[in-house]
Amino acid sequence: MTNTMPVRSYQNCSENDVVGYNDCPESLFVMPAVKAAKKTRPRRIPVSVNTDTQSSKINEGVSSESASKDDDVLNLPKSRLAKASAVPPPPIGRRSTSSSVSSLMCDSPTPLQSRSSSMSTLDNVSLLDENELMKKVANILNAESKLSNKEYEYYKGKIDSNLEESLKNDKVRIFLSRFFSELESSKNKEFAQKILLRGMTSDTTINSWCPAFHKIFDNASCC
Repeated sequence: MTNTMPVRSYQNCSENDVVGYNDCPESLFVMPAVKAAKKTRPRRIPVSVNTDTQSSKINEGVSSESASKDDDVLNLPKSRLAKASAVPPPPIGRRSTSSSVSSLMCDSPTPLQSRSSSMSTLDNVSLLDENELMKKVANILNAESKLSNKEYEYYKGKIDSNLEESLKNDKVRIFLSRFFSELESSKNKEFAQKILLRGMTSDTTINSWCPAFHKIFDNASCC
């Protein structure tokens, strides 16, 4: 004996009418709604360019900055300002010429050196001692003079006060020995005066009495 099972048509039915049609939970098939992000462009704000306004603002900024710097300088203490002003400028590079100058000075003597060397050497002139030189100077002092008595006494006092001490120097004795030797041999008063002048420029130690002696000798009637 056969049992017949009823047959059901599922042609015109929904999915819920079929038992076990879809055992998976419906949540797996629910896709979240994803909204596409809109690409929004930044909104452009129109800017009106005013060159006059911008230049005035720039000038105002520069002037305010320079004014603030001036205020800072004015507010500095005096000690810092003095130090800042005392800073010397950087040295300017120059070529060194000290070696060449020194070599030239050593190789070629100056006119002053040549004069002093000639005044300090005898050059075949006999050296006179202090007493002999004092006598020869006295002969010139005792000669008639064109100077007034006041002038003569003034210059003679210079010689009397300083000559004797100065004759202790060998160079001074050589100088006067040369002077009297040239005067006696040439009888040329102008040439003898030049010797006195060169002696005063080459040796400053005789300036305490030699200018006075030159003045009396120039106005003496002898020689």
